[in-house]
Amino acid sequence: MDDLLLRHIYACARTQDFIDTGVSHFVRKQMPTVGALITKRWLDRSNDGDRLALLHATAVEADYSVDLRDFDEVYLQSIELRNRLAHSGALPTTEPGQLLIDRTPRQRGKGEDFLRLGVDDLRSRLARAEWLQAVAIHFCVELGAVSVSMTTHGGQELPIEVPAPPVSPPPRWYQDHDDG
Repeated sequence: MDDLLLRHIYACARTQDFIDTGVSHFVRKQMPTVGALITKRWLDRSNDGDRLALLHATAVEADYSVDLRDFDEVYLQSIELRNRLAHSGALPTTEPGQLLIDRTPRQRGKGEDFLRLGVDDLRSRLARAEWLQAVAIHFCVELGAVSVSMTTHGGQELPIEVPAPPVSPPPRWYQDHDDG
């Protein structure tokens, strides 16, 4: 179960990093001097609400090819779980294969305080977080912010095409459980 938790945190962190990289690259490409200042003073410190707004605005400006209509909902759900996992005081096991995850101290009293998750719930949430990561990587590649390549044994650099992710995330077949 620990590997699922860590992989979820990792996928969320990489999603945030790739969004920030893509937006920063686009801004710097459009306005090199001002873009560098905007990136340093503001983009590097953006919160999740700003990050989503910047993703969508950049996607429109850059004519990004992937439909992002489901992105925000999945992103906010994934980040909320990431925050709970990363900032929870403890992750008690209530029964084999089940975790009871507390709300972050700053968020207590703002909705359900406890979330009970089983292995299948975590697998489903991880699949959705990895979908976010695939979208964010594709966003960066399409904008030219990152490139993906491999080096052959002969030293030749070969580009690797990153396919567009599925339009919709994996289905959400888990349920949130309130044990509060």
